[in-house]
Amino acid sequence: MLNPLAQYVAILQKQSQSISSVEEVAKQFARTTHEQPLHVEYRDERPILEVGPELWRDLFTVVKTQGELFAWESRIPKYDCPCSSFYSNWKSINMPTFPLSNRWKYNLKSAVNAKLNKPNLSWQEACQVWGWDEPIETLPLYPSQKTPPVRLERKNAIVTALSPNRIDRQVLCIKTWLASGFKVIANQTDKEMESFPKVFHEISDLIEWRVNNDVESFYDFKTQKIRNLLAIEDVILINSDCEMAGEYDWQSGDTSTFFLRWNYKPGKEPREFEWGIDGAWLTREAWAALPEDFPYCIGQAMWDYAVPHILNIKGIPFKIEHKAWLFHEEHKQNWTQVYWQKGADWLEANGYYSELQYSDGFRQSLDPDWYYDYNRGFWIKKDQ
Repeated sequence: MLNPLAQYVAILQKQSQSISSVEEVAKQFARTTHEQPLHVEYRDERPILEVGPELWRDLFTVVKTQGELFAWESRIPKYDCPCSSFYSNWKSINMPTFPLSNRWKYNLKSAVNAKLNKPNLSWQEACQVWGWDEPIETLPLYPSQKTPPVRLERKNAIVTALSPNRIDRQVLCIKTWLASGFKVIANQTDKEMESFPKVFHEISDLIEWRVNNDVESFYDFKTQKIRNLLAIEDVILINSDCEMAGEYDWQSGDTSTFFLRWNYKPGKEPREFEWGIDGAWLTREAWAALPEDFPYCIGQAMWDYAVPHILNIKGIPFKIEHKAWLFHEEHKQNWTQVYWQKGADWLEANGYYSELQYSDGFRQSLDPDWYYDYNRGFWIKKDQ
């Protein structure tokens, strides 16, 4: 049962009345019912252990419209609990659309479980528990569902760093790596290891967990350094939100390889994303060529530009793999132009050519057949 203020907001929504702010609703509610004191926020004095389950139940079974979500948000505790600030931050990068999807609700609950070090239900389990009528066969197919991965003998392992966001997506992706025959290594901090094995319980016993606290604060938050991840010999670094599909008998050789990703929306055909390197395998020579203070991190902008660019400058060969193997579900961009520029500035400050800041040169710099001609001022092919 929604509280009185929440019920009132729902009524306004059904009557197609505009709702611009909590203050407007609270004042109108007070004038209309005289049941609620005239203040901006609805305050439920019950302990969080009592309020919490009720909030989740209402979100999962009642909330669908913008007005209903607005009313539900007004009930999130703001006393003796960081719930409200955590929700606001999470919502700012996971903006809802309406009618509110069960997937959005599930992702929110998963993020909260990760924060509280609690086990998480799989998507299928959540559908069963909350009675969501979304059978798998009616959902848009992912590439790995259309063309399941083929298990092959692999001499390489995969290394990644898991994120507390979009947990169900990462679980799906890592299952495809395992199904392809790869050993999977997850590098995490001590703090993350307090909760991640429980949060990722579906795959926790199937992967190798490694602790690495040498993380980088080059950006606003600390994540695993690319150089540290690639320090493990003979591993392929892959972003944790890329799935595998079909058969691809790739084996490492004597040339470093970067893997382009293929972007898709569920139910739509994937397309190669020419600007997106989401996987890398380096020879030991190539890894040693990266400066010890190389600041770039997984999950942030610029590492996929900087690594091949530095190899190209130092004359170390590499190749770009275009095969449709790594599939990336499109989502809101998690990095900003500010981060991009910060990464470009580091390259310039450390003598790796300021010309890298020009977008036309970025991808041309990844191809060994191109080089930067300082006399002509642009990138040209070697045979021209």
